[in-house]
Formats: sequence, structure tokens, C-alpha cells
Amino acid sequence: MSNPIALRSILAFLLLWLPLGSSEKQTEVEGGLKRGMEAFNRKCSSCHGTGGEGKRELKAPAIAGLPLWYTQLQIESFKKGFRGGHEKDLFGAMMRNGILNLSDSELSSALLYASQLQPNKIKETLGGNVSRGKKSFKQHCAECHRYDASGEKVFKSAPLVMLEGWYLKEQLRKFTEGLRGQHPKDQRGQKMVEALGAPLEELVYEDLIAYIGSQRKLSK
Repeated sequence: MSNPIALRSILAFLLLWLPLGSSEKQTEVEGGLKRGMEAFNRKCSSCHGTGGEGKRELKAPAIAGLPLWYTQLQIESFKKGFRGGHEKDLFGAMMRNGILNLSDSELSSALLYASQLQPNKIKETLGGNVSRGKKSFKQHCAECHRYDASGEKVFKSAPLVMLEGWYLKEQLRKFTEGLRGQHPKDQRGQKMVEALGAPLEELVYEDLIAYIGSQRKLSK
């Protein structure tokens, strides 16, 4: 299913940056966005939703508006088997298998389109103590993900404030239980495992996520 409203909104935004009279560039942008929307709807929307809002029942996160550099890194990790390669990571394997038969052109177009979609408002569904979470975050996460959990392109660290609580909890479990960060060539994943240390308790997961949620509110 196409999303003409989203396409028109994205196109209007991008055209603001084009020089006046740049008809060839406008045509190029229009064509690229159309290809991106078609690739996204054909290959991604069944799991991630037509608006990139995600589907929790499929463990598919919201990807609308995520930075292009970040989603490109994740696709690279899936392709190399850093993610979705563990036999117990069923949903990760589903994602990995889903992209392995896609061309680089299809993936690039779909990711570009997703990056221009309007991010969904995240509604926290987890508990947790912000004060405790702040201490845990400073100990385990702040060095790479910054004090406000906004991430850092230079460090290739995720913008945590843009990720849903349930998804963050799922990934923390994977790192601390050996489903992520174990591939010998996955240096970023190994760094995450090292930073987290021993498997975290349930309380620590939720406290960390509560603190990240508090930074999300401050960043608006």
C-alpha cells in the first residue's frame, strides 16, 4: 500500500533545500523518494508498518525518522551476521533473512525514505526509577551514548532516546544473555557487552529505560 500523504510531505521538505529553477534536481528527488516509498512498502512495511511505526508483536521496532547512518549500520550488522545470527534470536533471524535477498539499491532507497518519515510519539509502558537509572546509565552507557542518551555518530552509538522502551529492553537482554555481541568481528557489539558487564537484573533494565525516557521528554 502506498502512502501519498507521507510522500508529499517528505518531498515538500526536501524541495525547500533545492535552488530555484532546479527542475532536474527536483525530478531526481521525486524519483528517488518514489522508489524509496515503493521499496519500503514492498519490503519493510509488513513488519515495521506503513508509517514505520513498528509492530511489537513481531519485535519490529519503530524506524520512522531514525538517522540514516544508524539504520545503515544496523542493516550492515544483519548482513554480516552480527545481528540475527544466533540460533536463539528468532526475530533477529527473521529480519536478517528478510534483507539478504534485497539489492543494495532497494535497501538504500527504503532506508532513505524511512529516515524522512515523521517519528511516532513514544509512549512508555515500563516502570523503573529515573534516579537509579541515571546512576546505572552513567556507569554503563554515557561514555558512548552521551549523558542525554542521544547517541553519537562518531562512536556509532545508537540514539537511544529515539528507540522504544520494550525494544531497548529486548536488546539489553540480547547483549547480556549472549544473543548479540558474540561474533568475533563485531567490535561494536563486543564493546556493548563489555560495558554492560554481567547480565543485568530486571530492575536495572527498567531503571535504565526510565532514565532514557526522561531524557526524551527533555529533548522535545
